[in-house]
Amino acid sequence: MYKKLSVLIVLSLSSLLAQVVSASENSGVSRDQIESAMNRLSQYYTQGNYTELVNLFSEDASFNNSALPQELVGRMAILAMFQQSPAPKNLLDWQLIDGNRLAIGWREIAKMKNCTNGGTYSGMSTMIFNRDGEIKHYEAVLNVLEVKAAYQQLQCS
Repeated sequence: MYKKLSVLIVLSLSSLLAQVVSASENSGVSRDQIESAMNRLSQYYTQGNYTELVNLFSEDASFNNSALPQELVGRMAILAMFQQSPAPKNLLDWQLIDGNRLAIGWREIAKMKNCTNGGTYSGMSTMIFNRDGEIKHYEAVLNVLEVKAAYQQLQCS
């Protein structure tokens, strides 16, 4: 009985692994494309060049951030959100690429116009890329209490 169950589990896991590998191989986007997009994303983000940044997203991209009240859909909605914020000081801590997915860990220093830098908060983001190498889905998760504390440290004139 246990031997049959073990064989069934191994076959099921093998099938699942084959599906994951197949999906990864069929994503159509290379590791180099994802790394290049990540480098440009980081550069445009810290420069405040949001027009170029949103061009890294697909036209119908979805953007989720745990600090936002709702999902944003489309480049224009994403651009409008970015334009409401000053260019941040962002530090990439780590990244992981798996098929057409990218996960990153980052730290950011709270900033606002006419203020000195505030405290630091951290988060993680995941991105899914389409066959054209564009970001199809973006999701950022951060501790909102940590963000609030970082912004309370700002000294504004």
